[in-house]
Amino acid sequence: MKTALFPRLLLTIAATASAAAIAQTASVAMPTMNSASEARLLADNHGGMSEEMGSEEMMSPEEMDSEEMMSPEEMDSEEMMSPEMTSEQGTTTIAEIAMANDSFDTLAQALQAAGLAETLGSEGPYTVFAPTDEAFAELPEGALEYLLQPENRGVLQQVLKYHVVPGEVMASDLSDGGLDTLSGGLAVRVTDERVIINNGSVVQPNIGASNGVIHVVSRVMLPIAVREQLMAALMAQQ
Repeated sequence: MKTALFPRLLLTIAATASAAAIAQTASVAMPTMNSASEARLLADNHGGMSEEMGSEEMMSPEEMDSEEMMSPEEMDSEEMMSPEMTSEQGTTTIAEIAMANDSFDTLAQALQAAGLAETLGSEGPYTVFAPTDEAFAELPEGALEYLLQPENRGVLQQVLKYHVVPGEVMASDLSDGGLDTLSGGLAVRVTDERVIINNGSVVQPNIGASNGVIHVVSRVMLPIAVREQLMAALMAQQ
């Protein structure tokens, strides 16, 4: 019996190896975005927590280590805030904080390009989930340039409004479920280690402004319609 099984086993191994080689050849030949870029775009979802959102594979080990250090109870602490962020806290508007802080250079540029700086400088109140420059840098190559083009101003407005919630929501007010933004719904998940908004985490909470509050997040979040449009545009450029 062992003698009869051995040739069959060899045929199975050979067939498996051949299939793997064909799959590898096909994947090399197909022109697509790199897997990391495509994963970032696929990770965002509009109005619900998808499998991609719930998966922590979108975050690098370095980001996981840094974000796990903050529990929801610590979200009300200001210990992580830089001197620039805490100076005159509560006396300046959200827009003024974004314009004045070096961590928000890209956000400030985007707000001006979209014509939303005036909105976030108005009475409010607003809750803004503010991506840092590092978060914008995590977008796929060419995505930020696409969003900042004058002809794509409407798309940029949708992205930025997706980070703005009417009213003031402190970190301690967040719970599992969703938040209605000016451009659709965000999915919220609260764990013992952190607060997850879509596929990013709150890394610095409760930066008070005269017209609301800022929570710094580790990702730029995209409404599903924008995500699909952006993916198609980047694929077309290749």
